[in-house]
Amino acid sequence: MLIEYHPKLVESAVAAATRQDAALERRLHAVTDPLYALPPGPQREARFQQAYATFFSSLGLERVLTDLLDEQPLIGRLVDRCVVLAAGRTKDESAELFVKRGEQGGPAQTRSLLIRVCPQSLLDGRRLRPLMGRELLHVADMLDGQFGYRLESIGGPPSRQNLIRDRYRAVWDSYVEGRLLRAGKVCDSREQELWQAFLRAFGRHGEPPPRQAFDRVFSADELTHVQIFAWAADPDSLCGPGTGQAGRLGELCPLCGFPTFDWYEFSAEGGAAVAGVIAGRRPEWRPDRGACRQCAETYAAARGCSRADLYEVAGGS
Repeated sequence: MLIEYHPKLVESAVAAATRQDAALERRLHAVTDPLYALPPGPQREARFQQAYATFFSSLGLERVLTDLLDEQPLIGRLVDRCVVLAAGRTKDESAELFVKRGEQGGPAQTRSLLIRVCPQSLLDGRRLRPLMGRELLHVADMLDGQFGYRLESIGGPPSRQNLIRDRYRAVWDSYVEGRLLRAGKVCDSREQELWQAFLRAFGRHGEPPPRQAFDRVFSADELTHVQIFAWAADPDSLCGPGTGQAGRLGELCPLCGFPTFDWYEFSAEGGAAVAGVIAGRRPEWRPDRGACRQCAETYAAARGCSRADLYEVAGGS
């Protein structure tokens, strides 16, 4: 895999390194100052880039990323090109995988890895290594056929789509962190931070998810995209059912597909009769999946109940 460092990143990283060493800074100026005498243009720019690239290599500023990429053989084997650019802020440091579908008669596809790092970060391997190690393990998962990553179409309103994405991210990040910790690749684990993100993503209106669900993810050695996405779309499959429909406020009713804040309580008096009516019309439905009050009353009414009978069957007043 070809690794390309953008010239501006190389120059900024070398400048940052030489500012910490007066002797090294003098050596750099001894090489670069005479180049200003050359006529402006592409040739002079190329000479400057070569000078900075030589210093960049001699200072070993590419070593951290090279070592991290070597730890992910799937990336080296399946990615065609890696480009390293300067990030404007540390919060923007990242690694992204891009896949270009091939044209007819050409290669099937081309994979490119885009890494963004701050120039100063290349001088601080202790900080950059865990951060970029997490980013690159995500990329390796995406390339792993056993993990089976793919883009998913998420239905429902934007609020539900965002919630599923947040849950997926919370699980995947925890799965990555646990493996890195057990492999000795991170010293200061983000376990507590990730647990808080898990609480936010999977908590349901004051009812937190069980810690065992998080530990199951964090301690896992092998998960798949399909499994993680299933947990994100149906948190009960990971966390178990909540203690009541109140914990599902804003989620989709399985009968009409719309978000509801008024779940029908099938445990109330008459609820079993209503559940029987619904199950008779929708055999795939189960009472533990719940239903909004409007659907429950509509299905019961369609059975021929009068308004008064409906409230009696529904346990209303």
